[in-house]
Amino acid sequence: MSPEERFTKIENALGALAEHQVQHAEDIRELRQLQKGLVVAVGKIAEGQRETDQKLNALIAVQLETEQKLQRLIDKQTGNGKGKE
Repeated sequence: MSPEERFTKIENALGALAEHQVQHAEDIRELRQLQKGLVVAVGKIAEGQRETDQKLNALIAVQLETEQKLQRLIDKQTGNGKGKE
């Protein structure tokens, strides 16, 4: 292989490598944009989960209170309550 053929082959290989590098840079840029979108979406999901947890905890507290009131009423009606005279 002549030096000129060798040079042409190397030049072609470097050109192909440069094209791949440009494509990879564009792909990385696109992935970074997608990552930013995912971070925002996960943040919104986390906030929604916190709100749901707060509402669920409030519901649990109200349910426990209702159960206690119901038990006091049952105890009062059946004579098992401390307040029956």
